[in-house]
Amino acid sequence: MSEMIERVARAIAKADSTVKGQFDDTEMGDIFWDEWKHLYIPMARAALEAMREPTKAQLEAAEDIVVGYDDFATGDGNIYLGIPGYPQKARDVWTALVDAALKEKA
Repeated sequence: MSEMIERVARAIAKADSTVKGQFDDTEMGDIFWDEWKHLYIPMARAALEAMREPTKAQLEAAEDIVVGYDDFATGDGNIYLGIPGYPQKARDVWTALVDAALKEKA
């Protein structure tokens, strides 16, 4: 199980109204976690898989990021704002990050 899947699974367990307070950061919380994690890990994996593709709003936010770079290909030394194709690069980075969380071994 990946670190991210466990982090999300523990957050879901803590938010679960049927077990409020049982999954706190104590020894007893760890005992409950060991007993019930099999229920929350699939939920966490499903949540991460649902987030694999960025939303339109996320891609639009990526377009708003101002990134300065020197286009060394032209050799003109000018600084340009924004990177052509940045939304696609943002999508690729986002997807790669979520994929890594899903594949990571703890």
